[in-house]
Amino acid sequence: MEVGMNMNEYDCQTIKNIIFQLSNSDSLKGKIFIAGGIVPYLYSSLDSGRKHVDIDIVVEQTDMPSVRQYLIDQQYYSKAFDSLEFDYNQEYIDYGLEVFIDGVPVNFAPFIVHGVNIVQRNFMKKELSGHDALATVKISNISLNDYVTVLEQSDGTHIGTYTIEMVKCAKESSNREKDIYDIKEIERVGFSEDRYNRVKPAVQNMQITWITPDNVRQ
Repeated sequence: MEVGMNMNEYDCQTIKNIIFQLSNSDSLKGKIFIAGGIVPYLYSSLDSGRKHVDIDIVVEQTDMPSVRQYLIDQQYYSKAFDSLEFDYNQEYIDYGLEVFIDGVPVNFAPFIVHGVNIVQRNFMKKELSGHDALATVKISNISLNDYVTVLEQSDGTHIGTYTIEMVKCAKESSNREKDIYDIKEIERVGFSEDRYNRVKPAVQNMQITWITPDNVRQ
């Protein structure tokens, strides 16, 4: 789930360099999973040939304190973009945070596994997307292994990602020009039809609820 629209754009290698930096950190190994349009090009090791506006990462809820500490230690962290610090987050539930690394917005969204369901939380910030909101996404009937995986690069680097089938299904739902472009790369790289068929209905039927600063729930 993408939460913001950044006016700046960054080339593929800039995005990959940040991902490699985070993935190679001892503090974050096994804790972060890259989502979004960069994933197909991590699998293919090719340049996307297009610009990217941000990096989306999902993190198991129990690993969020470690992620925050890493970002604080690296001096990336800002309370202004931490959902736990929002005044209207009255229940003090973690909806993630956003940091800027080399100018690139990097979003960390927590998820929780509840049996056969996964709940992913995130937020929108006025400075990034035009309005403020806390978002909860419920994905039903999906296993953790169909949601995230670990990709081994040719140099031995391990990078946690959304499964490529998860990315394909999400992009088919959005169906923007860049999504169509990325889907072609996924189809070129190859994917599991079985996993795709399991993931597709889960993505199509996912439920999103919002809380706004006015405490409006949708």
